[in-house]
This record gives sequence, C-alpha cells and structure tokens, in this order.
Amino acid sequence: LHGYRYGTDGAGADTLLVRGKGMRPSCDAIRPRGRQRWPSALYMDGPSLIAFALEAIPKLIRETLEAAGCRREDIRHFILHQATLKMMEALRAAARIPDAAFPIVLEDVGNTVSSTIPIVIERMRKEGRLEAGQRNMLVGFGVGLSWAACVWDECWSECEKRFVGAPS
Repeated sequence: LHGYRYGTDGAGADTLLVRGKGMRPSCDAIRPRGRQRWPSALYMDGPSLIAFALEAIPKLIRETLEAAGCRREDIRHFILHQATLKMMEALRAAARIPDAAFPIVLEDVGNTVSSTIPIVIERMRKEGRLEAGQRNMLVGFGVGLSWAACVWDECWSECEKRFVGAPS
C-alpha cells in the first residue's frame, strides 16, 4: 500500500447521524441543515453527501495518484466504497474513469457500509479480475465527512501459493 491520502471535515458531521441516542443531545436540540427529520432515529442528508463526494473524491483520486507517483493509466481498477448506483455512476463520470476500471458491486448486497470495498475485492478475485502485480486504487468516503485512498498492488494469488489452506 502506498500513496495514502485521508482527511475529515467535521463541518459535515450533521449529514449522517443518529440524533438523541447515547450522549447526544435530544432531537429537539439539533435540526441538521433545516431538513425534515425522518421518523426513525437515523438522519441522512443524501443531497449533501452526494455533493461532498462529487467534489472531494475526484480530487482525492488525483492527489493519491500524485502521492503514489502513478499515472491514471497505471491503475487497473479504482475500487470505491459502494454507496448507491446513482452515486457510483456520478463519481465515475466526475473522475473520468472508464467503466472497465470502475467495478460496481451493488446488485446482491447494496451498501454494506465499511465492508463494501472488501466485498468488491473478494468478488473480483473469485471472478478472476484481480491478478498479482495489478496496481489498483482503494477509495473510501462517508460519515463525518471523511475520505481516504491509497494505491494497492494485488498480491493475493502469490500469497495463496505460499500458504497452505488458503481460501479459494
């Protein structure tokens, strides 16, 4: 792993939260961004999260490429947090990444929060789409607002050969 870039902007803390739980003040004390509160305890300001991602993630990808000393063409797959299909398609277009280099795995599992990237990696390994030596980028984003990325060189097939009992 190399070319790490990450950050958090606490100004977006009210875009996805559970109000009135734990040590938080009561729901009456917080009215995030003036939007209507859902009947459930979870509040998500989807439009603000999408706007954040469309602004931050293409920039994050460029900065990570630079930090890793890579060009866009050096990256085989850009593996992003699988939020929603609409967001994924918008991010692919905003970052100008070809379809073949931008895996989307939502059809069977949807947004599984922090496990979306490992699920994509496992699915791609099973499908034979990841090979030792391939250079890929991992990109996560979400709550907070937070973001992180790094360049990752696939090595599992080489590791699998060295270890007895490795999963197939």
